[in-house]
Amino acid sequence: MQLEPHFLFNTLNAITTLVELDRKQDGLDVLAHLNTILKTGLQGTVPRRIPLGPELAIVESYLAIERVRFADRLRIDINVDPSVLDGLVPCFLLQPS
Repeated sequence: MQLEPHFLFNTLNAITTLVELDRKQDGLDVLAHLNTILKTGLQGTVPRRIPLGPELAIVESYLAIERVRFADRLRIDINVDPSVLDGLVPCFLLQPS
């Protein structure tokens, strides 16, 4: 997985704006989502396959950040049968761009 610098800069800008607008909790939420993405992407070793559940968590963190940035202009619908969340998939199979 490679983190796009543009995404990182936009996210940091969004956090700064939220803090300046006194929306501290929203800024903290975005930081938590960014933390999830960075922890996974910057691990020294990446497993070949991981359960679908954690893979979706990375995507959901990415989308949560984008929701803050784009508000009503972004609509997301993820439908996953809970019985497949433990199934193994290649790591970083789902990569938002």
